[in-house]
Amino acid sequence: MSIWTDLNLTDNPYGSDALQASAEGASLLVGRDREVTALTLQLENTTLHPTVEGLNGVGKTSLVFVTCYFAMERFKARESDQLFLPMRKPLEIHGDFAALERSVYQEIAQSLLLHRDFLQQCGRYSPALDSLPSWLNTPILRSGGGGIGGLQLNVTNEANASAGFEESGFRLLVETALAELFPTSARGALVGIFDNMELLGKSSVAQAALERLRDGVLGLTGIRWVLCGSRGIVRASISSQRLTGKIASPIELGPIPDDKIDDLVNARLAHYSAGNPNGVPVQAAEFAHLYAVTNANLRDTLKYAQNFTVWLAMQGELDRPRQDFLPLLEAWLAEEAALINESIRLQPRQWKMFDDLSAAGGSCAPGDFADFGFNSLQAMRTCLVHIERAHLIDAEIDEDDRRRRTVSLSSKGWLVRYARSKFEDGAQLNTPTTTSNEK
Repeated sequence: MSIWTDLNLTDNPYGSDALQASAEGASLLVGRDREVTALTLQLENTTLHPTVEGLNGVGKTSLVFVTCYFAMERFKARESDQLFLPMRKPLEIHGDFAALERSVYQEIAQSLLLHRDFLQQCGRYSPALDSLPSWLNTPILRSGGGGIGGLQLNVTNEANASAGFEESGFRLLVETALAELFPTSARGALVGIFDNMELLGKSSVAQAALERLRDGVLGLTGIRWVLCGSRGIVRASISSQRLTGKIASPIELGPIPDDKIDDLVNARLAHYSAGNPNGVPVQAAEFAHLYAVTNANLRDTLKYAQNFTVWLAMQGELDRPRQDFLPLLEAWLAEEAALINESIRLQPRQWKMFDDLSAAGGSCAPGDFADFGFNSLQAMRTCLVHIERAHLIDAEIDEDDRRRRTVSLSSKGWLVRYARSKFEDGAQLNTPTTTSNEK
């Protein structure tokens, strides 16, 4: 049984998966004209790898994919000689560089094969493309090569040498295909994404990883990488001299402006409409309320829009008059927030820290400890540990850069803040002013 079909929709309009490089993705990307232009200018006019910095759930991957779609459309319309094709999916940088490079080459190969027909239609061809399928299906590459995966036991030196030879040949084939399809930046590039760079933790670790990849993966002809991260990790990690001239300064991706939320909701409802969608319970007003409660986190807003609709269906309330849905949403969300708030046990000083952080916008840097009434970073860190255990914040201390805003309210934290602010949208809590620093 489909709730969405009953509401005259072809599918769930509030899915939170990344938008794809397609006409659908383009129609659903709202309020990002400036950022699309910025990324396009970097791709078309520089040889640098672009970077995008923004909170989790803000839409960094969607921005990259849809920007590539617009570039493909301009190329098809002969408005540009540069062809930018997105890789199939984002990758993540991690400490196992041998495995990372292996997965990069395999993903490049898969992405080129995905676009092979389109490339040929555009007059782009490399004989190497015809050989890639057989190489991707070799047991050595599929198992990871070099005694990885199921081949780790009883491998001989001869097998290891064979694996190394096979993988070297595969990489050369991929590099040849890229160089023939995109010999210069004037011809465009395959566009890949290195996502979630904040998972590397310290900025020094991220910087070391990028420097390690500088002359390898980041130096391949015919591919541009877009580095995406949050909590200031990208800006902090690209400042070394070795990365100068290789990686661009970050495009800051903030929340979608409030005055674009109506357009966003209407675009989704129009795209998925199978008739008259007026009975959909979460429309512009309801979505705006959720957006305010979640502190403009689009991913969380979409999640609550789905949850509320399912809850209405379970209660048999989907056929209520349109004007009833906003009061019902406010009541449902208030109850959800109150239940979570009542289940949390924190000491008064910990609650004060949480309230002060909420009032300060929901994020801070470890170096801000004095602003929150602490004498030292360690004193604030001890307090944060208890709040983090309650899953109200995401906290990480970067000892290399205490100015990074690595402490932020979680999705659950914003709901609790909503309960503690007496269920007011965007209300600032009236917390007492600290008169002395606490240890």
